[in-house]
Amino acid sequence: MAASVQLDQIVRDALITCGKPIHYYMEFLHYALKGFREMQYDSFLNVTSREFTVNANGEVFLPDDYVDYVRIGEKNGQYVIPMEPKYTFNRNENINSDGVQVAYPDIEGTPAAKDATSYEAEYYTEYVNDKGEHEGRHFGHKATQRKSFRVLPEREVILFDVSLIDKKIVLDYISTGQEPSLRTVVHPYASEALERYILYRHFENNKGYGVGQVREAKEEYTQAHRRLRARKNDMSIGAIIRSLRKILTLESRANEGFAEEGIGWRS
Repeated sequence: MAASVQLDQIVRDALITCGKPIHYYMEFLHYALKGFREMQYDSFLNVTSREFTVNANGEVFLPDDYVDYVRIGEKNGQYVIPMEPKYTFNRNENINSDGVQVAYPDIEGTPAAKDATSYEAEYYTEYVNDKGEHEGRHFGHKATQRKSFRVLPEREVILFDVSLIDKKIVLDYISTGQEPSLRTVVHPYASEALERYILYRHFENNKGYGVGQVREAKEEYTQAHRRLRARKNDMSIGAIIRSLRKILTLESRANEGFAEEGIGWRS
C-alpha cells in the first residue's frame, strides 16, 4: 500500500502542536475536512481517471464528483491521445421533429460523404484540382481539429465531435474528495500543510489570539502549502533541458529559412 496519513492522525497532531485537549477535536476536524476539500482544487491531490464510451449523441456525462478536467483524450491501448477544447461547438441539444435528442450531422467528414453546402465539400471543390493538388491562394485557412471536446457544465456533459461517437475516452479530472471522513487518507506531502491550515483557521476564529499570532499562523500555512506544491511539481532538470533544446532547434531552423531568403533574423 502506498504511503499515506489518515486525516484523524493529522487532526490529533494539530491538537498536540497547539497544546489543546481532545475537547477541541470536532473544531479541528471541521477545519481539516474543509482544508482537505480546498487542496483538491489547487494542488491536484485527488486526481481521478475514468474511462467512458461516447454515446450516440456525442456526449459523456460528467461524474458526480467532477470539479475540473486535467486531461481528456482518446484511448489508444496503453496510451491516451490528448484532445483540445473547441469553443465553436453548439451548446444546445439537437432535437429532431419527434422531440428526441439526436447527434448533430457530421459536416466535417470526408468530401465523398458531404453535400455541396458543407464546408469540407466546398473546400475540395474550390481549392483542390482534380488531381488532389492544392491550388493555393487560400489565405487564413487553419486545419480542422476533429478530435476535440467542450465541457458543458449547465448540461452536465462533455460534448465531443461526432467522429468520436462509440469511441473510448479517458477523463482525468479533479475530484471533490467526496465524503471525506476520519479514515480519509492524505498524501504524506500534504500532511504538514493541512495541519498548518487547521491551526491557522483555529487562530483566526478564536478571539483569544492576537492579530500577530493569526498573521504568523497564516504565513506558516502559506509556506507549508508552497512546499507542498513544489514537491508535487514534476518539473525536472531533464524536462527543462529538453524544452530549451526544442526552442533552440526551432530558432536555428528559422534562421536557416531567413538566410535562404536573404533576410537577417536580427535585422
